[in-house]
Amino acid sequence: MLETLNALLRNRPFLQSNLIASAGTLFTLFLSYLFHFVMTRLLSTADYGDLSVIVGIFAVATIPAASISAALTRELSKLEALKQQKKMHFLLFKYLRTVTLLSFLLFGLMALGGWFLFDRWDLRLTAALVALGIPAAYYHNMASSYFQAKEKIVVLMGLGILRELFRFAFAVGLVWVGWGVVGAASSFPLGYFLVAGGVAWFFSRSLKGEEPYSLSLKRSFFLLLLTSFLSSTFMYLDLFFVKLHLGSAPAGLYNVAQVTSKLLVYLSAGITLVMFPKSSKLSYARHSHLLGQLVWKSSLFLMPALAVFLVFPQLLTFFYPAEYGVAVPAFQLLSVGMFFFAVFMILLNVMWSQHQEAFPLGLFFGGVAFHALLLNFAVPLWQLQGAAWATVVSSFLLLAASALKVHYSLRKAPKP
Repeated sequence: MLETLNALLRNRPFLQSNLIASAGTLFTLFLSYLFHFVMTRLLSTADYGDLSVIVGIFAVATIPAASISAALTRELSKLEALKQQKKMHFLLFKYLRTVTLLSFLLFGLMALGGWFLFDRWDLRLTAALVALGIPAAYYHNMASSYFQAKEKIVVLMGLGILRELFRFAFAVGLVWVGWGVVGAASSFPLGYFLVAGGVAWFFSRSLKGEEPYSLSLKRSFFLLLLTSFLSSTFMYLDLFFVKLHLGSAPAGLYNVAQVTSKLLVYLSAGITLVMFPKSSKLSYARHSHLLGQLVWKSSLFLMPALAVFLVFPQLLTFFYPAEYGVAVPAFQLLSVGMFFFAVFMILLNVMWSQHQEAFPLGLFFGGVAFHALLLNFAVPLWQLQGAAWATVVSSFLLLAASALKVHYSLRKAPKP
């Protein structure tokens, strides 16, 4: 297995997979942006606001799915390295069943939450309709773990693109015929159900035979869930402090710079789709000394986007009205900060692949606390650029601490 993985690191397949993942991630993001671009023109401001709240609740309800998926991908990757296909099938179907039960509980909570959050019957119904997509979304995430462990990057990207295409087509069609916010929101469960249904049909025909395999992911899931929550908190903390200290209008200006610079973080998410199963296999095979090459080559894919943002910051005013030009200096700083954070996320996946879950959690606790203190000091003094500088400093410290930890771990890792 060492020779195969070495070849992947040296030659074209690894680079090609990263290119496919990066291109697929960018196209998926484009489709998601297109959805919101069109909905802001087809719906009233009030309806679009209600849609955003409902979609936000849906996004929060699906955060645990990503945490379970990360832990499951790691274990499936190890079994894939050992060619234990029947054990992979057993573990996959076991967690598909378990997670389905959890997702129905979350469906009930979201539907109930919509009842208390909204006072209009149509919005209560809309929240319940969107909640129907939670089981399909969880199934989609668990299925993605299997394809990621098998390193089927084209399939992974295809599933994401299909989901976004279905969602966009249903949203436009249903809003066009007069369903309004109900139609737009219904596109979320419909998109997930179509993709999850296709994957379920594939699994029923292709994954034959199971061999019992005892494994509990409860501890990993809990730690990864907390880490994911803190990661999301860290990424939005600067915007919160801008709103708190400066008001809504500056927050709107800052949000444009923040959302655009986060493209670097989204790119790193695509890159880790390729990297995570490889790093899990390397760690399991006691070839962790090769992970440094993996991180270096993966990080290189972020450099072109960073260069474009720094050299052509006027891109911000190309996509947004001229009044947002005041956010350009903050955008340049945030691009550096998000680059640091994106590389940190790559290192985070390396630590997860080595079963190092407690250290990243503690790092995030400290990082969020420090970031909040720094923002509370910098934003009142230096406004938008103060928030951006705080993000650069906090992200760099996360990156430096995680790099030292990974370097130390690789030096101490047992050799074959």
